Amino acid sequence: MSHVALQSGGYERMPCQLRDVYNGVLGAKREEKIETDSEGALGFLDYGNSRVDYVAFGDVLGFDTTYMTNEYNKPLTVLIGVNHHFNTCIFGFALLLHEKLPSYRWLLQKFLECHGDKKPNVVVPDQDVAMKRAIMEHMHDVTHRLCAWHLNTNASKKVKDPIFLKIFKDLMYNYYEEEDFEARWLDVVETQQLTDNEWCQTTFDTRKRVGEKLI
Repeated sequence: MSHVALQSGGYERMPCQLRDVYNGVLGAKREEKIETDSEGALGFLDYGNSRVDYVAFGDVLGFDTTYMTNEYNKPLTVLIGVNHHFNTCIFGFALLLHEKLPSYRWLLQKFLECHGDKKPNVVVPDQDVAMKRAIMEHMHDVTHRLCAWHLNTNASKKVKDPIFLKIFKDLMYNYYEEEDFEARWLDVVETQQLTDNEWCQTTFDTRKRVGEKLI
């Protein structure tokens, strides 16, 4: 939460303190039933100038989910954008109970409520299926782009072939005509014997849906 505290002007100006987060997590742990009225979410926070920033810079909305890497052992989802100085601006964040559809539904519903139902023009989530479904329900008329950082991370985990990873990065960050892109992709997949790799197959099949409306 240090990034949020910095943007808020210090921990003392945060809309919540660490004890509030601890209390929320402990309260959730006491519940026998995970799917509560909050649809599995611990809380959504709208803070500081987030509403003003979203009006000015909310054309593109990114999702940064830190899964089970914080001391609360819960996924922290931060909804972010980029301002005119190319600095990250935070539109809101939520501590969720899990990465499942009910939590993401709740997250997007509360986010839109906080920001007057203003939707972005483009969303940039990771490749999480539940998150994509929630976006389709609440932001079905926006354009969908995949996050290059998440693509690189997933490729490193699912493929682990240094030659493929090098060419994959080149294909992402450089411009190729469609025929050249497909020829180069198919060549490296065949050369590195990755034709049966599930991640390579699904990622290649997804390419034509990226950039289209989520409908």
